[in-house]
Amino acid sequence: MVRKESSDVICYSVGMCHVDKGEEFCHLFPIPKEGMYPAIMKSQQASRTLQNILQLNFKNENSFCDHEVLQFMCDMIDRFLNQAKPLIDLDGDSYSTVQDWRGSSWRGKDCNDLIKHIHPGLRPADYDRDIDSNCNGIWGTNKITGEPYEKELCEGTNPRGLVYIGDSVGAHLHIPSQWFTAKEFLKKYFTHFEFILGNEFDWPETSFATGYKNLSWPTLQGYTDSLYFRLREHNLCNHRDYQNLAVNGADSEETIKYIKEISRNKTSLPVIAIYAMMANDICSGQVIL
Repeated sequence: MVRKESSDVICYSVGMCHVDKGEEFCHLFPIPKEGMYPAIMKSQQASRTLQNILQLNFKNENSFCDHEVLQFMCDMIDRFLNQAKPLIDLDGDSYSTVQDWRGSSWRGKDCNDLIKHIHPGLRPADYDRDIDSNCNGIWGTNKITGEPYEKELCEGTNPRGLVYIGDSVGAHLHIPSQWFTAKEFLKKYFTHFEFILGNEFDWPETSFATGYKNLSWPTLQGYTDSLYFRLREHNLCNHRDYQNLAVNGADSEETIKYIKEISRNKTSLPVIAIYAMMANDICSGQVIL
């Protein structure tokens, strides 16, 4: 899409379409100016280059990541690709103010990305008299009673977060059908293309596990209900305390490394942790467990 290749070129480039020897290329959209075959070769070469970049071992010696200026960038990419952590996380607490790229679509939104000890799920520091340390929106002091609002509203309510570990089902994988239907190939359906790509074609913000918002986008519409929504409705002190560690294509063996990325420690509130593999373990035909 970035290179503005037509669907025809992409289809031939990835091998889903083919042309018999001696026959002309079948195409739905206009043939590129340079011709179909050169366009396909150009697309394949660009795709291989991108694939090589994504498969780089960022920890190899003598790589470009050894340069101190590039190290920060490489660490960010490694966090996103291999650790299911936010690409943009300035204070390194595994929470972000950015929604996509494993940000707040997947984990509760950070209310201060410059201070590591401020993020969702923490036990409130001094009942959050002066600052919202756990980002649930409750902080300050009741001028009438002199008590912190966090203590008045949340003490004794057993607040807790939700952690979901799974595969594409829990991540709510959804590729808009309009992208593959010629008569619906309209600009409006690509309005949020970069966001959808940044979320790996997943919609955790509307998933049954950690969904928290309704959508009226051309590519996805509907009312959202989720386990996190129910938990938050039961106790508003649980606001923003969710983590979705689902990964497309994950299986039980691979998921072990993602479980280690749960952002929780002794200073955190308890969580309800749900582990649910619903696709690859069952459909792969291999015994994994």
